Amino acid sequence: MSKQSIEPRPIGATAIAVIFAIGATFYLLLGLWLGFFNVPADTVSTSSLKPLPEWVALTNGLFSLTLGLLYLILLRMVLGRTNSAYPMVQAVAAINIAFGLFRLPAGIISIAISVLILMMSNSTPTKAWLKNDNS
Repeated sequence: MSKQSIEPRPIGATAIAVIFAIGATFYLLLGLWLGFFNVPADTVSTSSLKPLPEWVALTNGLFSLTLGLLYLILLRMVLGRTNSAYPMVQAVAAINIAFGLFRLPAGIISIAISVLILMMSNSTPTKAWLKNDNS
C-alpha cells in the first residue's frame, strides 16, 4: 500500500473560506429578514424613514438568499479543493468589486474585502490549493 501524504490547507485558503462563511451567513440572514420578516409599509408611522415597498424588500431578499447560497457553494469548493474553485473565487471577487463601485462610499468595504480575497487567492500555496495542483 502506498501512503499518501495529506497536504495541509494554506492559511490563505482557510481565510478565504472564513470570509465566505461570514458572507454566506450575513446574506442568508439578510435575505430571510428582507424577504419574509419585512414590516408592512402601513404599520410604520412613527419613523422618519420611509419603509421599503414590499416588492423591493422581497426582490432584495431573494437576491440576498441567492448570494448567500452562492457563497456556501464557493465555501464548499474552497474547502473541498475542486478544480474550478480558483476561477470561481476570482470571478466572484471581481463582480463584488464592480458592484461595490455602484454603492460608494459604503461599497468601499466590499471592495476592500474582495481585493483582499484576490490577493490571498493569488499567493503561490493558495493558488495551488484552489487549482488542485498536486505538483
